[in-house]
Amino acid sequence: MAHWAAKRGDMEVLELLISKGAPYLEPSEDEVAMCPIQWACTEGRLEGVRFLVDKGVSINCVDGSGCTPLLIAAQYGQSDVAAFLIKKKADTSILDKNHDSAMNWAAYKVYMVLLQDCQTNFLLPARMSLSQCRETSSVLVGKK
Repeated sequence: MAHWAAKRGDMEVLELLISKGAPYLEPSEDEVAMCPIQWACTEGRLEGVRFLVDKGVSINCVDGSGCTPLLIAAQYGQSDVAAFLIKKKADTSILDKNHDSAMNWAAYKVYMVLLQDCQTNFLLPARMSLSQCRETSSVLVGKK
């Protein structure tokens, strides 16, 4: 239950569950095998992440895909959570099972945002590369 409270950002329930002895250090028993801190990272629940770190949860725990909370925050574009974890000395060198780092995921998220912005604002085709997007947007906004 702590997993769902962390994901939802329900601090009152999360605090109550932990005070009553609910497990919060163990991964879920499904194939994703994420701990509550990782679920909180998927939704950008900084207050929950901070609370769990203060309770002694490892910031470098790994899920079934080899992802740490930092990797998950980067995958989901949760920059505030990622910054907090880095400040708390999360290991930025850990790679997931696909050999991707948090930096790889962060760069991918930026790419996707830029691409979506180009497609939305300039009505560009869905299969445009990032370099094509940059080139077209520079022309359209008068920078070339």
